[in-house]
Amino acid sequence: AIDIAFVENSLRKSLVVDGFVVYVKGRFDRVDRLVNEETEAQLIIDYKTGTSPINSSYTIKKAQELVHDLLAADLDLAGLEILRKSISNMQLPCYLFLADQPALAEYQLITERNASQRFVPFITAKKSKNHSSQIQANLDASMQFAKEHLPVIMNYLSRHILSAHEFIPCQDQTICQY
Repeated sequence: AIDIAFVENSLRKSLVVDGFVVYVKGRFDRVDRLVNEETEAQLIIDYKTGTSPINSSYTIKKAQELVHDLLAADLDLAGLEILRKSISNMQLPCYLFLADQPALAEYQLITERNASQRFVPFITAKKSKNHSSQIQANLDASMQFAKEHLPVIMNYLSRHILSAHEFIPCQDQTICQY
């Protein structure tokens, strides 16, 4: 069963990097609650009126390669280029970070007439026999990504931001908007 959990909801989560608190915030278009006999999870949906910001779904193999490359990368533009080539848009990964529970994330192309191309999941597993087992396989892949790979990616991005010459951390959260 699918229930709408919320629409147009903002979330914020922090992570500590090199002694600094870095906040990540996002505004979800829609989050559904997926419930079956095996799993309860969230489906994070970001509506798009044009084309998908990603060319294809992400895989665990790509995530493993990215984490390997980021762990060896310097905090420079070359490191960011490694990230950009692997994940062209960080919106859905950031939403998975914010979800803080098992979740799938996808773009829904509302102007796409072909139903098979309307939904673009962020991460997919190998093809399964039926729809239900495919959803479970994708959820398992998404949970593995969120647990094993996403923390390394978010840490790298945060360290890169903190190391930028123009960045001055704000200590007073009452006046800092970002």
